[in-house]
Amino acid sequence: SKARRIIARQIGPIEPGCNAPSPTSYSVRAGTAVRSLKNGSLSIGDVAMLSGFSEVSSFSRWFFQHFQQTPSSWRAQNLRG
Repeated sequence: SKARRIIARQIGPIEPGCNAPSPTSYSVRAGTAVRSLKNGSLSIGDVAMLSGFSEVSSFSRWFFQHFQQTPSSWRAQNLRG
């Protein structure tokens, strides 16, 4: 899709046949995920796409592996006033 090509140009392509980011782009994708989750108006699906994932489930698994909590839990904890 057009959005996927734009994202790939900005943060690097997702490896063929894999929904997980390459190790070299981890910090960029993690930063994108965290900044996007702080925007309470974006859905988890939107955050996943902006972070370079085509599937929410793949993003959620990746996020949990790196942050030890789900994206929804992270958002709830970090948006508290």
